[in-house]
Amino acid sequence: MEVEAKDFLILDIPLHLRRVTILEQINKLLDQHHDGKNLDVRAQSTALVQLETTKLQHKTVPILVDVAEILHRNPGIQLYQLAQRAKLAEIHLGRKVQESNSAEQEKQRRQMAASRYKEQAERLVYNAARLKFPSIE
Repeated sequence: MEVEAKDFLILDIPLHLRRVTILEQINKLLDQHHDGKNLDVRAQSTALVQLETTKLQHKTVPILVDVAEILHRNPGIQLYQLAQRAKLAEIHLGRKVQESNSAEQEKQRRQMAASRYKEQAERLVYNAARLKFPSIE
């Protein structure tokens, strides 16, 4: 593959300047020659499978993978047990920390959260098997 000269910026950096000055000058050059946020990184990729552009938060993906693994290893697991094993934190349960619930309300809340995560984890796995990752659409 031949690379075009427009894809590179070759710098000659004088090392007798302060680092701050050097970095300022490099940033000015990058501002002039680099597309920044407008750069289509995906168009440059040579990966066989592209990552999906998704609204799924990066911190949610490992939780969903964990839930999917628990479901795979324990196909008949109850939702409340799934919530406990996946260690769904209070933030995942849609509850304010100071709010107190009865044991039954707490169990229902955990089951509802586990149900949501279970559904999303199943969709994540389904899509991944079809080379669409990460996606829960």
